[in-house]
Amino acid sequence: MRKLIDITSLLCGLTAIVSLIFGIRVLTGHGYFIGLALFSMTRQGTVFGFIGNIIGIAVTCGGFGAMGFYGLTSPRSVSSRKKAFIWGLVMSAVCLVSLVCSIFAGSFNFGDIIFLALPLIYTYGIFKSA
Repeated sequence: MRKLIDITSLLCGLTAIVSLIFGIRVLTGHGYFIGLALFSMTRQGTVFGFIGNIIGIAVTCGGFGAMGFYGLTSPRSVSSRKKAFIWGLVMSAVCLVSLVCSIFAGSFNFGDIIFLALPLIYTYGIFKSA
């Protein structure tokens, strides 16, 4: 289980970095595959779309970054393991909501499934290692 947690933690950290880089590109007017449905709000060109993008970037980078950090430090501390589990549940819920939103908005892509699977697998690994 430790290898699963390490691999998913590294992938979560990579996701946080890539989301930050691509999120900044979206805010400056360039579109790339991002994954979360919150980023598609900027297409309408509204202020709320811009604010939604900033919140989406913060949630994605903060959540996946916290998952990566606490996942890598979880063998050393019980409190890190609890925080890793909580962040895994939170990001699983956020990604599930994003998947449902993208399905109803008609902007569903395979990346939505990957972004949902990553925190689910991570949370399962943390749960089984306890």
